[in-house]
Amino acid sequence: MKEKKTGSILLRTLTITALMAPALRLLPGRSAQLAGGACWISVLAAAPALVLTAWFLSEFLKNRGPGEGLAEMLRRALGGAGGAVTVLLSLWLLFYCGFILRSGADRFVATVYPGASPLFFSVAMTLSVLPAILGPIKTLMRAARLFWPVVAAVLGTLIVLALAQADYSKLLPVTFADTVPILSGAVPVIEVTATVMTLACFLESGSKKEPGRFGSWARWLIAPLVILLALTAAVIGSFGAELTARLSYPFFALTRAMRVFGSVEHFEALAAAVWVLPDYVLVSALLAAASRTLMTTLGYVRPSREPKLYDMKNGRFIIPLCAAGALLASAFIAPDAKSLKFFSETLIPYLNMGVIFILLPLCLAVGKIRKKI
Repeated sequence: MKEKKTGSILLRTLTITALMAPALRLLPGRSAQLAGGACWISVLAAAPALVLTAWFLSEFLKNRGPGEGLAEMLRRALGGAGGAVTVLLSLWLLFYCGFILRSGADRFVATVYPGASPLFFSVAMTLSVLPAILGPIKTLMRAARLFWPVVAAVLGTLIVLALAQADYSKLLPVTFADTVPILSGAVPVIEVTATVMTLACFLESGSKKEPGRFGSWARWLIAPLVILLALTAAVIGSFGAELTARLSYPFFALTRAMRVFGSVEHFEALAAAVWVLPDYVLVSALLAAASRTLMTTLGYVRPSREPKLYDMKNGRFIIPLCAAGALLASAFIAPDAKSLKFFSETLIPYLNMGVIFILLPLCLAVGKIRKKI
């Protein structure tokens, strides 16, 4: 029981670490565009949809066997069509990984290295994650456990400093007329959080089955929602909704104007450097999920003992091929700022929400009707 609990905690730690990468890219800027100064309430408004997400993902995995995750349960639920769906989902994960590589590189260029080539950072990140994705999933989970205290400490310190200086009048008033904007502003929160929750389900094949999964993940939601609520309040309280909505990276802009003991301190280089860690975890997790899903779909059986890193037998050649595919996607995704904004705010969110809230519930329904899951 202790081993089961430890594996589940490691997976949830990986998930919250990975969440920080897309969350600080999209939030609170996108929510401010949709909900204005009331966007901090949008974080709370996202909670019911995210609890529902935790429930239906847990229903998918409720009857999984040893070594099974979301990919295996999809194939079980859909029968002959399951292979096509899992290949489609692998391509989705790789495309999203390419976008994360591209957006992470853009953040470095915009905040620390103006004029540098984004491709350089994408290549560097891809090469750095190869050992992680060629090794066992548990190693990546343990790395996330080491990274998370560092990320949490830096983020928590910066948020506390920003909240101490915030003008809380910028968060109010909030009236009944703000209901629709608040619900609209909840959509980006739902999208980034539900996406990493779904990603975790692909990696669950590396963990033992956890009793009471839904309750554990519903409780897990408390921490990220509190962090995102505090982050949103800090940024809106510092910049106001109008300026926040115009900024490309509001949180990193906030780190440029921190005041400590009355003097302005620039923390953007520290924040950008620390945020390599969530990028690393998210990119590794996406590539691990996509490659292992493809290997399973193509009939390769997971060996009883973990192979060496350079062993390309039993379908492991798919792992570096997936990394190369994601890197290639990052090279062609969004060649300029305008197209990157379109990918970030429109294409990627619609794609992720379509997969998570249309495709997967349909697959779950089919599996329940067929009594296969």
